[in-house]
Amino acid sequence: MKLVSIILLGIGLLFLGIYFLLLVLFKNKEVSLSNSFGYEIYSSLSADKRFTLYFLLLVFSGLTGTGTYMGLSIFKSLYLNIISITFIVGFLLTCVSNIIPLSIYKYHIICYFAGIGLISSSSLLFFIGKINNELILDNNLISLPISVVFLLLSVTLLIFLANPNNSSFYKLVKVEKNGNTSYEKPKVNYLALEEWSSLVIMGIMNLLFLVQLFIIY
Repeated sequence: MKLVSIILLGIGLLFLGIYFLLLVLFKNKEVSLSNSFGYEIYSSLSADKRFTLYFLLLVFSGLTGTGTYMGLSIFKSLYLNIISITFIVGFLLTCVSNIIPLSIYKYHIICYFAGIGLISSSSLLFFIGKINNELILDNNLISLPISVVFLLLSVTLLIFLANPNNSSFYKLVKVEKNGNTSYEKPKVNYLALEEWSSLVIMGIMNLLFLVQLFIIY
């Protein structure tokens, strides 16, 4: 069980790395991840490139979720089993939101915020399980530094959720050049940047679970 979980988490992390590498190679050089959503990049790509990115992202979430569940099930704790399920759902919703266009923005936003909300709460509960002996009998096997990093990542995602600038995701900036007025994207779209950062955070969590499994192997 431990070895299979390690393999799944390792392959999942590899898929995420390949995803970001291909994303950078495929996208137009003028497009910045700091102000562009996933669907904006995908819509400019050919069908084969687009579905390659879809495949990598969704397989990453599937492998990561499965590896996380199998890894935490080692503790034979109902508490950790519930946490692993919320991690899985959170990972999947966050990845799916990356694909949903903002033309149906309600579904995009609901999926994204529900996803990172679940991931954040799961990370917080994982930390609480480490410091509360009544929740997990073998919590001494959980690395304290790793659980603290999960707490910090949980707080980071909560900051993403509470960021008031997220409500301005659709706004353009008025620019005047040579007497002509035009509207352009801001250099930083906070919601778009947070969505890309959330994928990176998911990769970090994947790596943390991988290290945790090596510690108890």
